Amino acid sequence: MTATVITAETLIHRYADDIAFVAKQAPATDLAALISQLDTAAPRYEAAGVNGHEDLETASSYLDEALRATGTDREFFPRRAHDLLRPLVSDMTQEYRTYVGDRPEPLGSGPRAPRPPHAWRGGAHRLAASPLLPPVPFGTHAPFPL
Repeated sequence: MTATVITAETLIHRYADDIAFVAKQAPATDLAALISQLDTAAPRYEAAGVNGHEDLETASSYLDEALRATGTDREFFPRRAHDLLRPLVSDMTQEYRTYVGDRPEPLGSGPRAPRPPHAWRGGAHRLAASPLLPPVPFGTHAPFPL
């Protein structure tokens, strides 16, 4: 079994678009920019009530260490960041898109038809038409005897 080597380019390729959307910036092209965007995006996820923002902060710390690391640590820290980001970023970004109202439209959906007027508008006499409630004379406001 071969292990996949996780590099800075791999992380940028996989996560830059989602993180950039939340950070409201252009997608990162280098590791320093990705770290900056993770630091910007984490509090925005938190403000939107999206769980997992702490792991983004931790991943940002790992990537910052990777910038300064030498030897085998240069491979260790990106792998640790990837292990944190992989299960979270896509789902967190979908939740954030839902929160801010920017969801991609499902396939086949077009403009929605106007909703018909609500059937219960109009007062107590409409409630009396229900088979579960006794009839109420028009003009009375109590749908059942008090």
